Amino acid sequence: MALTSLVAALIARGAIAPPVELHDTAGRTRRVPDQKIPILVIYEDQDGGKDNRAAKELLGRINAAADNRARCEAIAVADVEKYDWWPAKKYVLADIQKSEAQKKTIIYIDWKGAVRKAWGLGKGKNNLILVAPDGKVLWSSTGTLSQPQVDELSGILRGLGLHVE
Repeated sequence: MALTSLVAALIARGAIAPPVELHDTAGRTRRVPDQKIPILVIYEDQDGGKDNRAAKELLGRINAAADNRARCEAIAVADVEKYDWWPAKKYVLADIQKSEAQKKTIIYIDWKGAVRKAWGLGKGKNNLILVAPDGKVLWSSTGTLSQPQVDELSGILRGLGLHVE
């Protein structure tokens, strides 16, 4: 009998994203999709943080404008499944809290890899998933984006009414 390995595929544009629950470092819960506003989920583990500098710079500029944040929210989610054991968990949590303080942002934590598994995201990669309020996936990518992909994402965000420079 041959064993087969099932690998989840990256959630496709146009698909409906299964709802997921995120938790911040204070233990508060947040659901995605959000029925009020599109959400751009930036999902990565410590290895994926090196990917997508150009896309992250673009998103940083876009997110700096309050009127853009009112039209689309960008949230960071850390894939920390491999550290979900004592005593590693407390050190990871402390590192994430330090990053939150330095970057003045909330970082959500995925201790079980639930988001990655539900949405078929790449492990060890930077993943960008733009989800409309109705759950429709407007953009999905894994790994480093090419400049045409960055331009395409910029166009989608512009189509949502964001000011993209």
